[in-house]
Amino acid sequence: MGIFKRIAPFFLALTVGILIASIFVDVASPWGFRARRIQRMTEYRQMQSDFERLRSERDQLRSENEELKRQLNAGRYRINRDDFIPPVPPPTMDIPPPPPIKLGTRSVR
Repeated sequence: MGIFKRIAPFFLALTVGILIASIFVDVASPWGFRARRIQRMTEYRQMQSDFERLRSERDQLRSENEELKRQLNAGRYRINRDDFIPPVPPPTMDIPPPPPIKLGTRSVR
């Protein structure tokens, strides 16, 4: 009977504490939502594969860029004059000046 007097209030307080905490915090087991975890893992794998694809594409573009730079420096690559576009001057804008500021007259007392 002495153990019951000590254990019962403990479990009662624990139960009330968990009940109150469940109002503010989700007390559900993290192992209960297996479908969400599988979805997150699938998204993570998809992101990893996209990342690897983008990384390889970036490396390929860098190597192409380096090759073009080497060809340009070696003189093997000629710029076609037909491809050259001269710079375009900025357009001229006739903007009227802003109207003068009208100051109100102020009477002095």
